[in-house]
Amino acid sequence: MKTIHFLPALLIGLQMLACGGKNNDPAPPPYIPPTPVDKNWQFEATPVWADEFDYNGLPDPAKWTYDLGGGGWGNNELQYYTDKAANAQVANGMLSVIARKEKMDNRDYTSARLVSKGRGDFLYGRFEIKAKLPAGKGTWPAIWMLPTDWAYGDWPKSGKSTSWSTWATIPTVCI
Repeated sequence: MKTIHFLPALLIGLQMLACGGKNNDPAPPPYIPPTPVDKNWQFEATPVWADEFDYNGLPDPAKWTYDLGGGGWGNNELQYYTDKAANAQVANGMLSVIARKEKMDNRDYTSARLVSKGRGDFLYGRFEIKAKLPAGKGTWPAIWMLPTDWAYGDWPKSGKSTSWSTWATIPTVCI
């Protein structure tokens, strides 16, 4: 004798009946966003921080400082960062950051890593950067905006804004 299970069939049928029928509630009106209001916001005509590199010599210490050392910086970088004019200098309206094949403190290359930390801190604003960056196997030039205060821990936990970053082929040597 076959056992017929009426209860599951009955429940499915009741569920289908409960879902049917008309809803007499009116449809909600479509969302209409508010009309934008022109608040006449304008950028300042004079920047609050700028370096036009209209001098010769080392980068302006009132605007720039250096990260020093050869610890790899999280990217296994092979250079030692210095504050020497051979690695960072200003001339002809340009800042030049120069990588050199020279030994320093167990590293085969030197370069410079300039930062404006503590010399220009901004929460909001417009940033204009004009840069010519090198290309070539093993290079990884970048321009980053990093926080002054590492409120959530070291990089990258406290954030960064990459203005420009690339590498030319996957390098076997990253300088």
